[in-house]
Amino acid sequence: MAEHEVHPSELHVVIMAGGRGERFWPLSTVSRPKPFVRELFQDTLFRLTMNRVLRRIPPENVWIVAGEQHVPLIKEEAPEIHKENILVEPESRDTAAAIGYAAFTIRQRRNPQDVMVVLPCDHYIEPFEGFWNTIDEAVHLVRKKREVVCVIGIPPTRPETGYGYIEIEDHGTSQKSVKVRAFHEKPDFDTAFQYLESGRYFWNAGMFVWSVGYFLHLLKTFLPDHYNILDMIFASEPDHFPAMLRKHFKRIERISVDYGIMEKTKNIYMVPAQFSWDDIGQWEVLDRFYQADEEGNRILGDGAILEAKNVTLFSPDGFIGVVGVDNIIVVKKGNRVVVMKKGQGNLLKKLLQEVPDRWKEE
Repeated sequence: MAEHEVHPSELHVVIMAGGRGERFWPLSTVSRPKPFVRELFQDTLFRLTMNRVLRRIPPENVWIVAGEQHVPLIKEEAPEIHKENILVEPESRDTAAAIGYAAFTIRQRRNPQDVMVVLPCDHYIEPFEGFWNTIDEAVHLVRKKREVVCVIGIPPTRPETGYGYIEIEDHGTSQKSVKVRAFHEKPDFDTAFQYLESGRYFWNAGMFVWSVGYFLHLLKTFLPDHYNILDMIFASEPDHFPAMLRKHFKRIERISVDYGIMEKTKNIYMVPAQFSWDDIGQWEVLDRFYQADEEGNRILGDGAILEAKNVTLFSPDGFIGVVGVDNIIVVKKGNRVVVMKKGQGNLLKKLLQEVPDRWKEE
């Protein structure tokens, strides 16, 4: 084993699964959110995440946090994962509660000194080796310093306004990890351009590494109500645990781990990613993955484009014709069609508020 390589028995990977299926509607829906749709890539994003993780970590050390409605999808996509490692939230209370649920579970069933890696399941990452080289560095740092948080930072390649940013203390060194100065919300274009030029800002991929015990210390310090409610639930007898979880989990305040903990603690380090990354945030992202013709048009599925430029057409189960319009995305799934100007994908969630319930699902 290499000097910094992760020892599987001491490492737990917690995967945050689920979602509301809004940003890729009509392809994704509440019942089958983005991580579980099959038409975008060679496999679902959830399965691609599992493939990355299971090549290094045994199934018994992989934990998936999800809502009840998505458990059948998880079992279908990841039959290797033991049913007791699927941690079902009675209802979503945001990421601080979800990660807290996983940390309490690992402390109870395994070792609080073990290291915990928290990953989203809807990001596109490659190559495998670069991903694990990065995680190895983060885990090594956490083992060495113990009472630290480590985040993975993505070196920015454009002035992106759709991501949060990590600001580091210094840059331009050969250090494999650097101290984090601050986290920043999604910026406007001019600010994002300044971030890109400075070299001190990285995209926040929502990947965290820490020891189980230290995370619980942070939860108790900064979100004591979260900690106390979870502590009470986990103190119950095994036979009473499901009822206690259903009764009390909903009392936890909805708050993200970024806002509730990361922005308040000081001892945070960042490891730059050694892999390419995309969070697959909205329909426009497909233009980064699929080759365009000489007019900038892309056809994914069946369709034809005439006298038009910079059109992305996505139709896995029907034919679409586009004539004489530029700079749009056209999506057809079943009997639902969306047409939108490129750059307006962030309005899709607002559009869904106008969609009758009978059309939101197949």
